[in-house]
Amino acid sequence: METMKIGYIAISKASWMTPKIDAIAKRTFENLQTLPAEILYHGVTTTEGEAAARAEEFARAGVDTVVMHFVTFPVGATIPAAATRLDVPFVLLANPEEPGPGKMWEQNSFCGANMAAHGLNRLRKRYCFVMARPEETAEALKKPLAVVRAVKMLRNLRIGLAGGRVPGFYTSNFDELLLRREFGVAVEVLDLLEIVKTADTLTEAELAAARKVVKESAAKVNAVSAADLELAATMYGSFRKTAEKYQHKGKLKVIISVPGGEETARRTFNPRLGIQGGISILGTSGIVEPMSEAALIESIRVEMAQKAAEGMEYLLVTPGNYGADYLKEHMDLPFEKNIKCSNYVGETIDMAVNMGIKGILFVSHIGKFVKVAAGIMNTHSHNADARMETLCACAIRAGAGLDCAKEILDCGTTDEALAVLKRYGVLKESMGQMMLKIQFYLDHRSYEQILLGAVIFSNEYGYLGQTENAGRLIGKLKGN
Repeated sequence: METMKIGYIAISKASWMTPKIDAIAKRTFENLQTLPAEILYHGVTTTEGEAAARAEEFARAGVDTVVMHFVTFPVGATIPAAATRLDVPFVLLANPEEPGPGKMWEQNSFCGANMAAHGLNRLRKRYCFVMARPEETAEALKKPLAVVRAVKMLRNLRIGLAGGRVPGFYTSNFDELLLRREFGVAVEVLDLLEIVKTADTLTEAELAAARKVVKESAAKVNAVSAADLELAATMYGSFRKTAEKYQHKGKLKVIISVPGGEETARRTFNPRLGIQGGISILGTSGIVEPMSEAALIESIRVEMAQKAAEGMEYLLVTPGNYGADYLKEHMDLPFEKNIKCSNYVGETIDMAVNMGIKGILFVSHIGKFVKVAAGIMNTHSHNADARMETLCACAIRAGAGLDCAKEILDCGTTDEALAVLKRYGVLKESMGQMMLKIQFYLDHRSYEQILLGAVIFSNEYGYLGQTENAGRLIGKLKGN
């Protein structure tokens, strides 16, 4: 970062000058030199002409701020003489003091700073006030100088805003005209459609560069599927290319931070999912829908009742967005019949039985429904897990050996476990065993009162299998 330049102007009345006053100014200057900045100083200023000359020297040097030190109460004209020649923020510095001989003030420093504040306010100049002894000046100026540094960085900044702002999130709002007027900041608003269209124009070389960045960042924190990494790389590559189009010269960096997230994650299910070094917050959609468990189950009931009222006898049900996306992209089924059941597989079946629904086809990621193969009807991680244990049992039933079983138990995610099954050559057979158990526990929950089945997939490996009744349900949903 470019070194900050600070103009130091020590002001005193000529008639108040003494060796002691001169020494205060020199000690203050020496202390200022401990700052990581270039300090410009030309001795104590006592007249209007000297103040004007100092200000012009500072302007030519391009100082970022001026420390106006009232070593004593000043001649009033010195303040506007300096302030009107500079368009930088001022730090008004005063020294604490005790009355001298005869109870007289030798400096009257605070009153001088107070008078300057009044004058700078009338002149519409930016300023702040600091009270410090000479040896404490540099430390006392750290916060004001940090603000000056931030303002300097803002000047002539260009901000790109992609898409609209979130209604109700005031922290995402800002006044473009105020930013331009006060700091010279330009805001360029881009439609998200431009980002989408730019993604379609990415070359293989641009995608490869984006993949490298994404894999070195997000992939270190979370166990991410190849499909999700590709989506993230495409998004990053599109933003990078759009930034270059608008002549963005710096780095493109997005940081989402949760203070204390790593510590909090240790008290959640995250480590069991392979999430290390951070915390998983939002799920696959990035949308939070805060509800109590009872309210969420009620919302499922209301949606199912609506489908039943419309005459639908067979329903498509997905636990979440993974299932809904797979349904839309890979299955030729009427998506409008789909409802989301979240983690409440058992409650969804119970409600369907009570409403007279004839059948449900579940379309689910293996991470959810492998738990159903163990008879777990609430798939939330807080309620139960047994993913690796269930996959291990299915693998053993499929003929896998002890080494394969041990490796599965050491896995953090279902995709990792599937990779083990594939390497040992028992993936298809193990999935067949899992489908048998899913069908058994679905029928057990409903006491075989309605037709139930499931199609299971993985983001990494795609279609994994379907239960015995799934084919019949697909035919019913298609109207065959």
